[in-house]
Amino acid sequence: MGICCFHSCTRSTENSSSVNLGIVKSLGFEQIFKNALTGMPFGGCEGGSDFDPHGRSDAEIMRFCHSFMTELYRHIGQSTDVRAREFGVGGRETGYLFGQYKRITNRYESGVLTGKGISWGGSLVRPKPRATAP
Repeated sequence: MGICCFHSCTRSTENSSSVNLGIVKSLGFEQIFKNALTGMPFGGCEGGSDFDPHGRSDAEIMRFCHSFMTELYRHIGQSTDVRAREFGVGGRETGYLFGQYKRITNRYESGVLTGKGISWGGSLVRPKPRATAP
């Protein structure tokens, strides 16, 4: 099941068997306040799925990421909603998501997803998701 809660935004995508609508709404609401307190010009979107990548094959993970982005791409863009990676979403998954976004839209918008590899327009500053960064 995929879940996304929009508030005109930037926020993370999480894949874990524990993700549910209540968690997604709570994290999105929390992000609104964090952005307001720091002066960031974003809202507080949150999204994710109950797909647990642990124990899955690369092919299963790729198919899931492509399917997830096929439903999500209409709602995101570097000027609309910037997705970041979080729990259960690493560089490989972000690459699959970005590749599918690029394939569907026929646009190379490096700002639509954070956490991509350097070759896809990613940054050296934060190579890991926030939840695992030191």
